[in-house]
Amino acid sequence: MGRVVSLGAGPLVVIALCGCGGDKGGESQVPDLESYSCAIEVEFTGDLSHQLQLEEFGCAYTSGGDSGVFTSLYPVDGVVSSLFIRIDDIQKGELGVFSAHLTILTDDDRTFNATDCTVEVTHHIEDSDGDDAFGVAYRLGGMGSCASPALAVESNDEFLVSDFRFSITTSWPE
Repeated sequence: MGRVVSLGAGPLVVIALCGCGGDKGGESQVPDLESYSCAIEVEFTGDLSHQLQLEEFGCAYTSGGDSGVFTSLYPVDGVVSSLFIRIDDIQKGELGVFSAHLTILTDDDRTFNATDCTVEVTHHIEDSDGDDAFGVAYRLGGMGSCASPALAVESNDEFLVSDFRFSITTSWPE
């Protein structure tokens, strides 16, 4: 599924360059969210106006903690260079509603943070194809929303984050 890369001291980061997410058949089918290992569908409106379609992206995720998830998604679309999802307080296999934080980096070197977000994790299942040397891989995902705009770090720019769907991979200790 991917390569394991250790970046010195600190948390382990696993890099996964994901392929296509399941067989989606014809255009009339709604994609099965659980079939994706690293995907998000979201729209930004305001000082950043852009839409990311639900499709597989390259990703990296931390491994080794007992709670919390941090995953980086890397769309190849020329506008968003990376999107980071952090879900606090979630534990292995848990479903439910959790606080979340999105960080969006753009190709023109702007950084935005959406800190007032929640996600409802509706699937959190072991991914037998994705085990790595440091734990057991899981796919988790569901729906999310942000109550406040994403704010730029170095300017007054901001944008609204639509309700979103996501599916990401993480690794939990055995």
